[in-house]
Amino acid sequence: MERRGWERLGFARLDDYARERVGHSGRSLYDLARGHRKLKQLPRLRRALLSGELTWTKVRLAARVATAQDEEAWARVALGSSADTLEKLVRQVDRGSLEAGGALGAGAPRVDPQSTEPRERFWPGRCTPTVHAKWFRTRRAANRVAGQTCPPSVALEMVVAEVLSLVPLEDTGEANAESPSDSSAHVVPAWPPPSPSGAASRLCRSQSAEAELPVRVAALLAGLDQADAAELDRRLRALVALEQQLDARIGALLAEVARSRAHRRLGHRSLAGFAREQLSISPSKARALLRLERAARASPELARGYREGRLSWSKAQALLPLLLREGPTGFRSAWVRWAEQVTQRRLEDDAARALLLFETDRALWTESGGLPEEALSEDSQIRAKPTVRGRSTQEPETSRLLLGAPRSVARLARAALCTVRRRIEKLVGRPVSPSEGFEAMLDHALEAWGHPHTRVKKEHRVFERDGWRCAVPGCSSYRNLHAHHVVPRARGGSNAAWNLVTLCAFHHLRGVHAGIIGLEGRAPHELRFELPWGRFRSGDVAMA
Repeated sequence: MERRGWERLGFARLDDYARERVGHSGRSLYDLARGHRKLKQLPRLRRALLSGELTWTKVRLAARVATAQDEEAWARVALGSSADTLEKLVRQVDRGSLEAGGALGAGAPRVDPQSTEPRERFWPGRCTPTVHAKWFRTRRAANRVAGQTCPPSVALEMVVAEVLSLVPLEDTGEANAESPSDSSAHVVPAWPPPSPSGAASRLCRSQSAEAELPVRVAALLAGLDQADAAELDRRLRALVALEQQLDARIGALLAEVARSRAHRRLGHRSLAGFAREQLSISPSKARALLRLERAARASPELARGYREGRLSWSKAQALLPLLLREGPTGFRSAWVRWAEQVTQRRLEDDAARALLLFETDRALWTESGGLPEEALSEDSQIRAKPTVRGRSTQEPETSRLLLGAPRSVARLARAALCTVRRRIEKLVGRPVSPSEGFEAMLDHALEAWGHPHTRVKKEHRVFERDGWRCAVPGCSSYRNLHAHHVVPRARGGSNAAWNLVTLCAFHHLRGVHAGIIGLEGRAPHELRFELPWGRFRSGDVAMA
């Protein structure tokens, strides 16, 4: 973080480096670095963490508000409180939090309100395959409009905002539901009672870890001041690989705990509470570990690749929705092999297309398992991928589209969908299904954001061909785009389409022209990228 080492490795932003090289989000790396800096000033909490006296969840919460003068008191509070109770106590004194009666202003920590908002599901009912395909196109268009990769909930919010800019929201009651709130006051106890789950804590801190683990970690942490960006990257990836080995074991043990309901005998009403309190794992990660364990049983190749570090956490999570579905024999191992050859960016695109294929063309899914043509063997039979056609009134609504979003976004989307359906019913004089209403919302968003086949300005044709994003493997940039000449004009390069490729400003000026990135070949399908962290050809596929 201090050296911005990701830039020396050819990445424009921390999040791209974290996803491609570490397999985690940039936010998680930032939180770890911030926690490290904070704990350097709080030796009591640091000792409690390293000794296993307190879990990482509790230490992270206490470190938000503790100072050198009161960290001992916060350590005692953390020992005698559950993680949920500690979080409420911290928020009561955290500057800028709603519980403390503050507002996010100058000097207060900036918090995304949606990051802690409860999530709900937005389900427009059973949809036609065409509507599912249009949602796929709309997500891609939302990335282009926003200038960055958008999660589904953000794309849904953009669609709703576009619709409400044309149609005023009617009072449907969907957006007016009150969410439960906890208004009870809490007082920080001066001498908290012993933790009721002390026996479980001792059980989870058993001395079953490998004896060489501290030695291996210490060796990777020695001499960090003298290590350059490439060496720091190597060490960080080695530690992440070690973490994945432990995660694989935790997942197997957690599955056994869930099967035997051992968490209830330890005093926890839910597995999520057990994971958060005793394992310092968020409920979402606990669920992800259980899904990973189920997929590993169905695909031994996934289990080996994850344990050996050839597949990162992010790649494994991208594969889970595919590997847990029924498909042709051998497609699971083929997906794992393909994931090892491509970047995280390419894998997420291919996985999204495969899931769309599962919903829209089950016969083709059965033939290919949703694999891209490059990943299929030469003797495989595959038809051309289906194109999105106009909606037919006879098309059956067989596709299942379920979206998770923050509560405010989900309720606003449901209200907007009800409003659109009522407007259409007044025009056509018949009942309109949720699928038809949602399709009308998507059609309006695509119309407002521009159809992909409309006439494109001459200077933007290269951007349109490359999907309006940087062509450098692993880059997520959709903004500040430049048209780069593969063969420079000073060396006789022309303005022909094969000699032009889309690059973001960072990779154009500070990557290629600064000599960090090598680029040669013919655009768009015969390019070769030489990056500090690997060699790739067009399509984000690694070269030998």
